[in-house]
Amino acid sequence: MAVRRIALALVIALVVALAPGACAPLEPLSVSYRAAVQPAVVLPGDDASATSIAASERLLEASDVVFVASAPRADDLAEAAVAAGAPLLVAGPGIAAELERLGATTIVALAGDDVGALSEQSERIDLDPAVPSGAQDLPAVEVVQPAPPVVLLTDSTAAADDHDVTAAAETVVRAASGTTADLPGGDPRRSSETVATASEHAGSTVLALGDGFGDSALLARRFAAAATGVELPGGGQIVFPTRMFVALYGHPGTPVLGELGEHDLDWAVARARERAAQFQQLTDVTVVPAFEIIATVAAGAAGDDGNYSNEVSVDALRPWVERAGEEGITVVLDLQPGLSSFPEQARRYEELLAQPHVGLALDPEWRLQPGQRHLEQIGSVDAAEVNETLDWRAELTAAHALPQKVVVLHQFTLRMIRDRAQLDTGHDELALVLHVDGNGTQPAKLETWRALQRDLPAGIALGWKNFIDEDRPMLDPAGTMAIEPTPVFVSYQ
Repeated sequence: MAVRRIALALVIALVVALAPGACAPLEPLSVSYRAAVQPAVVLPGDDASATSIAASERLLEASDVVFVASAPRADDLAEAAVAAGAPLLVAGPGIAAELERLGATTIVALAGDDVGALSEQSERIDLDPAVPSGAQDLPAVEVVQPAPPVVLLTDSTAAADDHDVTAAAETVVRAASGTTADLPGGDPRRSSETVATASEHAGSTVLALGDGFGDSALLARRFAAAATGVELPGGGQIVFPTRMFVALYGHPGTPVLGELGEHDLDWAVARARERAAQFQQLTDVTVVPAFEIIATVAAGAAGDDGNYSNEVSVDALRPWVERAGEEGITVVLDLQPGLSSFPEQARRYEELLAQPHVGLALDPEWRLQPGQRHLEQIGSVDAAEVNETLDWRAELTAAHALPQKVVVLHQFTLRMIRDRAQLDTGHDELALVLHVDGNGTQPAKLETWRALQRDLPAGIALGWKNFIDEDRPMLDPAGTMAIEPTPVFVSYQ
């Protein structure tokens, strides 16, 4: 076990205020950090004492010696604490309980610094920073259990931090031989740079300073995803607003269902790239080519399982999904469940949906109610079933530490998604798109486009479908990009 012995007299000019003429050495003091990497935690950003205590709780198992200072004088004691590998706590209401938890027997403070009532079981040593360096021998401090890697995250884009708060957090982390890293924007998934920073510190105990990082559970999920280093096309792990998708829609080998199925996989790859390139000329955001593959196809017959839906096997879809991943093409698996449910069908494709580049689409037009048949009625789904699917999709994304996933909800009549106001748009792991599917004349399509935006819950982006044969006329890329608001997911059927 690594042991660090540091004579505090070599660190800062200090003396012990003992009895006159006495300089009796003290017994060695030990510090033990937690042996295992701890879950990520967001430290209080507005109270230096609470911040130092929270950092100590997360990092330290026990410490015979604790440095204590009032907030204005913490800087004067910081270097000594860092060199010793011992915690520096800022005086405040919760300090006595933390000293008791640590088992502190010795408190090191600055002479004359009012740090309030401390533990009655601890001896206080007063230091005089005016004494020349090396003038006094002090006891050695043994770090008998070093900390695993530790990183403190700060956000340079946030409002100016309180110096005392920042210093308190940094001192505890530095004493544990940790480092500080900047994550602009507070979300580790935000950009290529923040993902690289998180990846560099994978396997570290993560502390973050300030409310801009969200709560501890949110930070832990985000950091775990970013630490994988996997990025979406265009950089980072957040879907919008830095990218849009242009997709071929359909089913492999079935031309009647859309452009994707008109030719083989090689053709589809080239065609998707061609479509995306046309749009890239018209925008500054990254345009990502995509396949929207119908994974479960609405059927006119009940089939052996009686659900009026033909579920394509994972093995049949795998070549398309894997090739798309190799080519930088996003895949969205589209579900047409018939009398089945969206959650039931989505789970069939868990293996594929657990890949970083694979999203999900729900097509309520083909969600039958008992007694209904495809093409006789327009299907529909209630918000509760959609939310159940979203819950599962978000949990799967978090469990596999995946980048944010796009989820497309198809709609062209208000009745297709019942109780739409109840849709859960709060999943941090998901980027929701309402895809307006109507075909026909452009005035009619735009009327549908506007109607479906009314009372649309916040947090849902908009998508547009170009029907190659049915639209009169079909919009070209420039016409599509001129729609307001600009669609973020454009598909060709």
